Amino acid sequence: MNLRQLLSTFWPAGQQLNQLFADDRQRVAIFLLPVFSFLTVIAGGFALIAPWLYPTPQIPLAAALIMTAVFGGGAWLVRRGAIHLAGGMVCGVLWLVITVAVLFTGGMRSSAILHYVIVVLLAGLSFGRKGAIAAVVANSLTISALWGWEAAGWLPPGSLLTTPLTYALMVLAILVLTGVILVIVDIQLSAAFSAAQVEITERTRAEQRLRLALLAARAGAWEWEAAARTVRWSPENYPLLGLNPDRDTLTFRRWREQVYADDRAALQAAIDRSIKDRADFDVEFRVVLPDGSLRWLRGIGQPVIDAEGVLQGMYGLQIDVTARKTIEARKGCAVACFFTTVAN
Repeated sequence: MNLRQLLSTFWPAGQQLNQLFADDRQRVAIFLLPVFSFLTVIAGGFALIAPWLYPTPQIPLAAALIMTAVFGGGAWLVRRGAIHLAGGMVCGVLWLVITVAVLFTGGMRSSAILHYVIVVLLAGLSFGRKGAIAAVVANSLTISALWGWEAAGWLPPGSLLTTPLTYALMVLAILVLTGVILVIVDIQLSAAFSAAQVEITERTRAEQRLRLALLAARAGAWEWEAAARTVRWSPENYPLLGLNPDRDTLTFRRWREQVYADDRAALQAAIDRSIKDRADFDVEFRVVLPDGSLRWLRGIGQPVIDAEGVLQGMYGLQIDVTARKTIEARKGCAVACFFTTVAN
């Protein structure tokens, strides 16, 4: 089983993208859950081998058992959504355990002091740059205090790290843990952005299919944002109004100016009524093309209402119905001619 498969057992496949672009807590969870799960295994394994590494293993064994429980508890809290509580508990207890270990394993000469790097990494993952900065400041103050206590001769004498092998193993463990945390972050980000590329590709294809459908229906889409008081027009609206997208700029004012003068009042009344009543509108109107000819359009709109009932905007279509209007006019003319002929 490779590392990617191992991570998939901690975090379900296919959720990286949704979680990465969701709220802040979910973005944190995508990294913390596999990290805490991995550290639980490492701390438990260290507790098993501690009696063979130290002549007096009570302190390192107790520290390993405490961190196994803390990392496991952190993973459990992350799964239940208590992201900040999990991060704060793990970072706080880890800082305390490291500080106690430094006090009893040689002070400033102890390799345990390097574990503060892990605290900074976990704080950064849990709380972002503010957490990382706070951890750096707290660890710097702690190290300064430890240096002052050692200089004053207040630290307990002696060291648990009596062999070069033990010291080397501690440093190696720190390097491995740091590397694994960064690898987990890289894998999760790579998975998320790979999924993002797939979604962007699918969205682009969907937009292309939509544009083909709009062109086939001789329709254009539009969207009005209430807060920004702006209207966005799809490119398909330009040929409906006889405009060139490379030369002309379509704005609401430009669109309104092209509406046939006799239809403007009815069209504006339909839009105002839709906004006031939070209801759909469906209205037919004429537009004047640049060559002076008229074109019939059907405007369809639907308001966008948030959970509090506030109007956020509207979206809809305008569809070319000139052909239907022409047929209806010819049909009406034919019927009128028929009755005129019959009457005579």
